[in-house]
Amino acid sequence: MKFCKFCGTQLEDTAAFCKNCGAQLGTPANQAPAAAPVQSEPNAFAKAFGKIPAFFKSPAGAAKLASDNKEYGPAGILTGVFAISTFMYLLFYGLSNALRFNAQFMTYGVVGFSNLAVVRVGMMFIGAILLTLLAASVYILPTTLARIIFKKDVSFGRALGDAFAEFSVYALPLAAGLILAGLAAFIHTTVAFIIVALFGVYFIVVLMASIYEKADGITDNLLKLLAVVGFVAGMLIIGHYLFAEVKTWLVNYNAGQTIYEGVSGLKEYLN
Repeated sequence: MKFCKFCGTQLEDTAAFCKNCGAQLGTPANQAPAAAPVQSEPNAFAKAFGKIPAFFKSPAGAAKLASDNKEYGPAGILTGVFAISTFMYLLFYGLSNALRFNAQFMTYGVVGFSNLAVVRVGMMFIGAILLTLLAASVYILPTTLARIIFKKDVSFGRALGDAFAEFSVYALPLAAGLILAGLAAFIHTTVAFIIVALFGVYFIVVLMASIYEKADGITDNLLKLLAVVGFVAGMLIIGHYLFAEVKTWLVNYNAGQTIYEGVSGLKEYLN
């Protein structure tokens, strides 16, 4: 004989619920438990693009979730998206320069020279990969070093992987900004530069905030502050120089400018 342990009502031996109070009594001995529903695990692409709405809710939260769950596969996908955005920026920037130089050459009646202001699409693809690695290194290296030197809570490999996952999330606005800057280059290269600079400031703020968290604060120790700021400043200067050099060569700006100056000099000489 069986009784409800909550209200004392007499029940049948096979009863799973009390008819009087509705309390769940547990699975009877002669009844097999119901199978739990099987939930499919979202694939890497779903996880990756799910970071976009999560970023707008909480950028730091989305980045921390990606690193805590070791979502390195989705991080690779998002980094690939950043590389594509970098390629589009270089392509749009190069096309805008080519159109601008071609128009200038045509004003001098020099049609043949205009064909030299070309866009190196193949080289831009390689350059986009290099610039992506450069941007990732600027974030990953200082944050990883800050964590293993000051916080010392994980191994170097885990700290490196976590920094990579965080970068892929924080790079989402950068990817959108690069495409916007590439389109703005058709208006004027100065507009494109301003957009890149604004998103660069965002990247620096995110980088310093991440280092501050991983170093358990840097403002309480002058040497720690100088070391971190100096290292980050050095990487940013090197990164800016390399970015400018790669962009200049890939969009063939110098070639077009040299030709334009040569044609201008020739016209002055003939006149």
